[in-house]
Amino acid sequence: MRSGFGGKGGSLSSRSIGVTTSEDRSGGFLSLVRAVAGGDLVVCLDAQSIKDVAVGDTITNWNDSLGVLSTNFTQATADNKPALALFRNKPIVNFNGSNLMTTAANMSELNGVRDCTIIMMFDHEASEATTIVLEYTANYNSANAFALTTAEDPKAYALGQRDAVNSYCTNGPKSAVYDHSKPVVFGNVLNRNDPGAGINLSTVVYVNGALVPAGDQVIDGSLNRSQDSGFTNTKKLNLGARENGDAPFTGRVGSLIIINRQLTAGEMSRISKAVMNRYAVTETEAFV
Repeated sequence: MRSGFGGKGGSLSSRSIGVTTSEDRSGGFLSLVRAVAGGDLVVCLDAQSIKDVAVGDTITNWNDSLGVLSTNFTQATADNKPALALFRNKPIVNFNGSNLMTTAANMSELNGVRDCTIIMMFDHEASEATTIVLEYTANYNSANAFALTTAEDPKAYALGQRDAVNSYCTNGPKSAVYDHSKPVVFGNVLNRNDPGAGINLSTVVYVNGALVPAGDQVIDGSLNRSQDSGFTNTKKLNLGARENGDAPFTGRVGSLIIINRQLTAGEMSRISKAVMNRYAVTETEAFV
């Protein structure tokens, strides 16, 4: 048993930091996100809120479900548009390995931000190459950026970020513990206030609402460094590939929530479990 996490063999009480209410399970999902995030909400993409596209048709614009984001995700080229699909009988956005959506404008909402939480529900196909699920900037290897990537073992999915002095911090759950072929609600709390080098400091990692212990993470060698600068507003958010179309993702995306604040463990658990409920993802489903 992994202490404090409650994987296979762990107790429900050891996992349930947040409380799942009837509102979380119902159509009050968007209200819940708004209530928890408050004025710090940057974007809430929710595939189940897409009402103007039929299942099987392609998507030109994916708008913020709560109307907070000053821009939207868009794709004008027909062959590069993702399509609306069904996953467990619920609408989801399907990326087929040649699709990309990018914000129509730079993300001014992230300008100068040092505290940020990213929660994303996705289901990805196995890949021997690194693919981009979400990336802030044309290539996060430039300063003050981040990327959520998938790749072959040992780092099947991870979030990496980089600060102004080009120090990397990259963390992801181990494939020996987590089944990367399963749908997941992947949460990351970003602390860019120089919290020190180490695990769960600059990037605190959650899977299906529960903190991933240090021993269950793959750390990218010496690259788990302290982050000490805010993001800049000269970059776009790209969904499904790099801005130039490289490293395309094959899989499905159900939701993306970004909040300009470090969520508490309880807040992360509550939102994550509400997202999980929308796609019938169980707490232990991600485990091997």
